[in-house]
Amino acid sequence: MATIYVMTTKAKHSYNEVLDGILNQQVYFLEYIKSYNFDEDDLMGLKLFLENNDYDIDALKKFISIEPLKINSKRTNSIYKIYKIAAIFLFIMGVGYFIKLSTCKHQNMENYMIEDAGFKVWMNAASNNIDLINGMSYYKNKDYTEALSYFSKTPNNDTAFYYSGISSIQLNNLNEAETFLSKVPSTSVYFNRAVYYISLCYLYNNQIEKGIQLLNKTQFTETVFNEKRTAILKDFGIQ
Repeated sequence: MATIYVMTTKAKHSYNEVLDGILNQQVYFLEYIKSYNFDEDDLMGLKLFLENNDYDIDALKKFISIEPLKINSKRTNSIYKIYKIAAIFLFIMGVGYFIKLSTCKHQNMENYMIEDAGFKVWMNAASNNIDLINGMSYYKNKDYTEALSYFSKTPNNDTAFYYSGISSIQLNNLNEAETFLSKVPSTSVYFNRAVYYISLCYLYNNQIEKGIQLLNKTQFTETVFNEKRTAILKDFGIQ
């Protein structure tokens, strides 16, 4: 038998109880979340989400099941972490941003990957760096794990750092990707691109504020990166 609740000034329910009630379209819990201000972080986050999405229950269902990152790679068994609403919203509150489910493209990082002009553009064809050449060969064939093994044999090389970062993104290793990309020197032709992908690593690794700040302060030298930045800020509800 379903439990029947009566609204009173003393009513107090847990986050799980309220969330389950709302997901089951129980009018009482919708009125409950609308009527009270909460001190509990999780309930506060839930209330803020619903307020900013016009109490759309379908949007709520989509949000709590979002896969924060989905990249095509040979590692098809990656396990995606489902974010708890309260944690997301407390973080967003701290930087003054609100995610809107009406622009949910940001759930897929692949939307913001930019087709690479190619290794040949930046490297002298007469190069005798065999490990780098072999690494790029595997990279072009999308064998990113093998590519990384060759790039690692080419220390202090901006090309190797950059493509190690991109390979790591393709393998869903965002911490590793950030480390590689951060090693690309400011004098490198890859520097601007590296900064762009570092911002993506932040955005999809629960460091939204850092990602947004980096995008906002960087002057990109290529039009496509400026266009992508505008799209990202819009999709994350910043513009």
